[in-house]
Amino acid sequence: MKGGIMSRKNILHIVLGFVLCLSLSLSPIAVSQADAVPLTSLEPTPDFILVAKASRAWTATVEKGEDLPGVLQAAIEHIETKRTHALVEIKVRP
Repeated sequence: MKGGIMSRKNILHIVLGFVLCLSLSLSPIAVSQADAVPLTSLEPTPDFILVAKASRAWTATVEKGEDLPGVLQAAIEHIETKRTHALVEIKVRP
């Protein structure tokens, strides 16, 4: 620590140390009986449109099949002209 400011490397070590301590605190029996690997769940599912928007990506949501070709074309044009990411969310009926 220099001048009271922590470097990114020190913060990374603290975070990794915390995750290691947390994972070591789980007993092997509890881990083996778990349905999922600890610390990897995506429940509830993130709103990927908001994540993409936060990364300054072009986004669109398609709810009708007839809209899909136009939205995909717009996404391709955006990628080719703006040189940034695009995410198309396609909603389907359950």
